[in-house]
Amino acid sequence: MGVPMYCVLEPSAVRDLLKGDGSEAVTFSVPFATFSRLVSDWDHMVDGPVHDQWRKAMALALSPSSIERYLPALEKTIREALESWERQGAVPLLEACGDMALSFAMDVLIGVELTHTDRSWFKQQILLTLEGLYTLYLPFPGTTYSKAQVAKANVIAALVKELEEQVQQTLQADPAAGEAAANASVFRHLDGAAKCRLLLSQQEYQLDSDVVSSVMERLKQLESSAPASNTDLAPAAELEAAIGSSGGITLADAQFEFLRAQRRLTLESAAGRILGLFAAAVDTSRLLIFTALAFLAQLPEEVDKLREEQQQVISRHGSALTPAVLSELVYLEGVIKETSRLLSASRVAVRQAVKPLQLNGVHIPADAYLLYSVDCMHCLEPTLWQGPGCIPPGRDVPPYMDWRCNLKEAFQPARWLPGSPNKPKHLLTFGAGSHMCLGMNLVYAEFKLLLSVMVRDYSWQFSDPDVLKCMAVFPKLKPARGSDTLLIKRRHLH
Repeated sequence: MGVPMYCVLEPSAVRDLLKGDGSEAVTFSVPFATFSRLVSDWDHMVDGPVHDQWRKAMALALSPSSIERYLPALEKTIREALESWERQGAVPLLEACGDMALSFAMDVLIGVELTHTDRSWFKQQILLTLEGLYTLYLPFPGTTYSKAQVAKANVIAALVKELEEQVQQTLQADPAAGEAAANASVFRHLDGAAKCRLLLSQQEYQLDSDVVSSVMERLKQLESSAPASNTDLAPAAELEAAIGSSGGITLADAQFEFLRAQRRLTLESAAGRILGLFAAAVDTSRLLIFTALAFLAQLPEEVDKLREEQQQVISRHGSALTPAVLSELVYLEGVIKETSRLLSASRVAVRQAVKPLQLNGVHIPADAYLLYSVDCMHCLEPTLWQGPGCIPPGRDVPPYMDWRCNLKEAFQPARWLPGSPNKPKHLLTFGAGSHMCLGMNLVYAEFKLLLSVMVRDYSWQFSDPDVLKCMAVFPKLKPARGSDTLLIKRRHLH
């Protein structure tokens, strides 16, 4: 990554790192030069009061009631994607999952309507931008990074055009919403620790409590405007009615209002924050779905268990995939968690010391980066780890982590079921503490809907049975070119 780092391997030290005790001794930071150049506006992510208020605003758009409201549109997006995959017969899965996640983000979750921009082109530009986030900083023509920079400029220009009317109306009604816009440039080239110190020490960068209260009140009013679902309708009619309903809060609403609270609302800042939302909405979903389908393609007995669970809920509730039905899919939830435990979409997490500190008896100087491996923490899970002796000769990991060489033994969704004696205590795929992923429950819902439809109506396999073995795993999961071709066809659950 180009910077010195302290690698934190002791679980208790990692917990101290993540607990977020309010001391701001460590903060979120991103040492990748490519990330900071492609997503330059992220000072609202560093630890402190600004980040706390930002999370509260965003949480309203990802509340349980919001997620329930999203489900009909999410199911529609999933069914349309699967029908398209079936018509093609063979699709590059990671790309197809990204396209599906983008469709849902564009149409429902983020809430920016594209009236001046070609959808297919916009999706392509978003995905090209994402490819550059964690690559090498090589600013030369033809590199992944340089392509990402061009794509980012295209995305920002398109979003500026789409957002122009809304932002200008907001600024006309509330001129103060943009009076501190110049502050964004102050933070742009600082690392996380420097951003955090500046936010905490300078009054001009802190939030006005009255402004924050009014912003939160507006967001709550938007959320309360969402119509309730009509349970008296037949499932198909309710689905169409829910998809066509309006009201409620989107992630774009939350970002706009928070920019108003920061007094930093401009067309460029709004477009930059929306780009950040697309990055967050797409990556985890597509990587988790890709990995789970790759695992299940090699474990037909696990697919049979999922189909049996689907038959049970259909016999009790009918075929509709309602929130109540999704909540009963405990084995499917175990599949999600076991996939995340074995091959997390997030490979590592990084924090940065804001000031000198002691961590597990080690002196950490200010500005030092601290890294922990999600795989390592899952390997050292206290309910499973029995010391170095549990690693077989010639292997690098214990059997419960060995998805490359012994997937059948390693992949055990039943360990997550209620009452399981070896149920893991920790799962760090979605982070922890003040940086726990706000969209985790939405990802779970998306995954449950997709797998429910797939095990009911489709069968699948990969053209390359070794898709997992020839996959890069750092800095993020990436299958070898051409190895993730998914072969899919229609079937019916008996």
